[in-house]
Amino acid sequence: MRINPFLPYNSSILVHISKLNLQKLLYISMVYFPVNILLIVLFWQIPYNAQHLEKNLWRTEIIWAHSICALTTIFLGSSAYYLRKKAIYNGIFANGIQVFAVAFYMVLGVLITAIDQRITTNITAYLVVTILLSVVLLTKPVWSLFIYIGSFILFYFSIGLFQNNADVLLSNRVNGVSFTCIAALLSLLLWNNQVKYLKQQQKIEQQKNELLLANDTKDTFFSIIAHDLRGPMNNIVSLSELLQDNQMPKEEQSELQLALLHLATSTSELLENLLQWALVQKGNIEYHPAYFAIGSAMQQSVAVLHTSASQKNLIIHINAEEALTVYADKNLFTTTVRNLLSNAVKFSTPNGKITVSAHTSSNTHITVCVQDDGVGLTEQQMAQLFTQKRTSTKGTRGETGTGLGLLLCKEFVEKNGGHITVHSQPKQGTKFCFTVPTQQVHQPLTNA
Repeated sequence: MRINPFLPYNSSILVHISKLNLQKLLYISMVYFPVNILLIVLFWQIPYNAQHLEKNLWRTEIIWAHSICALTTIFLGSSAYYLRKKAIYNGIFANGIQVFAVAFYMVLGVLITAIDQRITTNITAYLVVTILLSVVLLTKPVWSLFIYIGSFILFYFSIGLFQNNADVLLSNRVNGVSFTCIAALLSLLLWNNQVKYLKQQQKIEQQKNELLLANDTKDTFFSIIAHDLRGPMNNIVSLSELLQDNQMPKEEQSELQLALLHLATSTSELLENLLQWALVQKGNIEYHPAYFAIGSAMQQSVAVLHTSASQKNLIIHINAEEALTVYADKNLFTTTVRNLLSNAVKFSTPNGKITVSAHTSSNTHITVCVQDDGVGLTEQQMAQLFTQKRTSTKGTRGETGTGLGLLLCKEFVEKNGGHITVHSQPKQGTKFCFTVPTQQVHQPLTNA
């Protein structure tokens, strides 16, 4: 396995590591504070020896060192407890406490090791602190290197102040180099492994969510085929069989032909949306942005719905300047407008009015709106419009829908670099608005 201690990491990984460090810091304070008190008591009991000045100084300095450590440990433990309780895992205070804890205990290890040189030659305190800290607390590589290098420099010079034996001093400094390098390497390796583990966990979670979404998509697909598509097709067959009756009055034949036309049109629309939606889910929708006049594109979309609108005696009014141009995929744009218009026609009452407008909303975007004066929507219905929690709502003449068209609208609008919104109230009509960029400001990700 290739080792890279400087792996890229995101904020969620840092937050997770911060949680672990603060929890460990809390445990350290719960264990180490009583140990400090015990060591202070033990060193306090060492009798004073008037003939051994160095031993007396060593005893006093060790007591002071552990007293400072005990107080600082309380502070670190209390801070870790507060941050965990408030769920503060990022920021200057949370990050600073962790770095300060590592630096403080490293300096403490150096201090106790230097004081021990008065009466002994061992550097156990420095060894224990460097190795334990590298294993227990995870530190960013840049801070880890800075702390360990700084601690060794302090260790190198401080033991020289108390150790007079040149051979022992040289041996301790050499051993100090070994301990520092081992601890620094351990710190970097453990950071690297933790970041890799967390990145793998994030990838697994992402794959899990994608699988759940794929299952929902598959369920939606099958439910459409099983219910929404099978029903209209059966009705088309039934109406076609009735029309074979030559003795049927012409008025009834006309009504059946009109009903058959409605069914065929809605089924064709459903099939088209289903195909487009399947391509979206597979990531195979082509995206070819270009500059085009928004007014003529809107007129093309309105022309497709002219027959359906005239059957309800609806007036479709276009309010857009011909000079307005946008930078988007024209096919995705016209499909979006057509789907919104189809919804407006479906839920408008006879003799109603539909307005399709476009206006400049910012320096970079134009807002397109499709507004009707139809049955409107409730808050609950609006909350489910752009999700796969489809609700079956009939139009003013019994037209059925799947909600698939609005899913496509959202996908296409976002692919074109805009966003879609809806405003509605029951019995007061509905207004859908979406934005389109006026210049090249959006580049969708290419599909792998």
